[in-house]
Amino acid sequence: MRFELKCRDDVKSAPDGASNPLLTVKDPLPPLCPVHGVPEIERVRTWVTTSRKVRHTRGQIRILGTEAGAQASTWRARAQHVPRHISFDVPMCARCVRVDRVARWAIKLFLFAGLFCLLAVVNMAIIGLGREHPGVATLLVFGAILVPTPAIFVRQMRQGWWGFEAPIDGSALVVAYAHPNFVAETERRRGR
Repeated sequence: MRFELKCRDDVKSAPDGASNPLLTVKDPLPPLCPVHGVPEIERVRTWVTTSRKVRHTRGQIRILGTEAGAQASTWRARAQHVPRHISFDVPMCARCVRVDRVARWAIKLFLFAGLFCLLAVVNMAIIGLGREHPGVATLLVFGAILVPTPAIFVRQMRQGWWGFEAPIDGSALVVAYAHPNFVAETERRRGR
């Protein structure tokens, strides 16, 4: 499922000749969950950022086409890539709301645990126990692993669970695994 994009209204337009890296969806998503195809309970503001991808997913190849996808995957295209930030509201059903809440708690837990480990290492270094205590290296490794973990959770929620992606050129928002009810409602709204 493909959605056209527009420049966000709350942001100044880019100077002449420059592309605007802050985008949003032109037509709002229908009030159905894109994952389960049932009516929405609430909407959550989220974003997707285009990145320098070496290979494209099925949804992006469908939008870009095989040849354009191959051209966008070249070293030169990735070197000239300007990241674009696409923000939009996601309709969520009760099941998605529960998954989102669990993921948010997991994000907070991992971030807190990682920061606790790193602060314990800093405290031991200040006190002077760092050289004698064998657990300093272990705390440092766990802290370094746990602190960036929330970013992985957020990316997995947006691209894994909800299936939102954007081609490298930022031309569209792609819902890679859209439910048939969501697709039918989107097509019905576009047909008006």
